[in-house]
Amino acid sequence: MDRRAFIAGAASLALAPRSFARLAGGVEVALVTADEEARLVAVELRSGRIRRYVPTLAKPRSIEVVGEVAVVAHSELGALSVVRASTLKVEHVLRGLGEPRYTAAHPDGRHAYVADAERGEVVVLDVVRGRIVGRERVGARARHLTIGQDWRTLWVALGAKAVVDVARGTKPRARAPLAHGSVVTPGLGTGTLCVLDRHGGVRFRKTVARSSHDACIVTLS
Repeated sequence: MDRRAFIAGAASLALAPRSFARLAGGVEVALVTADEEARLVAVELRSGRIRRYVPTLAKPRSIEVVGEVAVVAHSELGALSVVRASTLKVEHVLRGLGEPRYTAAHPDGRHAYVADAERGEVVVLDVVRGRIVGRERVGARARHLTIGQDWRTLWVALGAKAVVDVARGTKPRARAPLAHGSVVTPGLGTGTLCVLDRHGGVRFRKTVARSSHDACIVTLS
């Protein structure tokens, strides 16, 4: 795949709502990866009540909201799960990747970029069709990544170094807006979910799994 075409394609996607919280009505929950139990845990943000368990493939590691779904990476299995927010059901399972690590969502609500650490690639995912629609070689051990606020720049961390692709010379900002007025953070060694308000105060802390790598916020219908 041509690098310039890859970047131009990302820049040309139409803007749309980024998060489930913008859907009308519903209950906001944190979706937390339960690494050792092969499932996600849906925890209500207001009450801390466990709403549901969502079975997945083994070893769910990272999770990211993309439009009306959540993309879950199973790094050791080379697979991705796409979970529908409103129903909390797995809609698609994609296999055949090397070591998918983390996901960055495009604001069109349909496309996502996944870092494949083993193959040193960024994979482009269409979450609606549940298909991989593009790949770009970026370098060995591609892990964390984020899309800039200009929607034309993808930052990819390669170990201790960062690779930045910039369209038309635009420099992106590193800051991202705080969504939903809440911050959720899991505990890798403890399996706890900690929910903070927009001022950094602890709303609640709850044990939800034996181990957890990641969490995101979605809205149930």
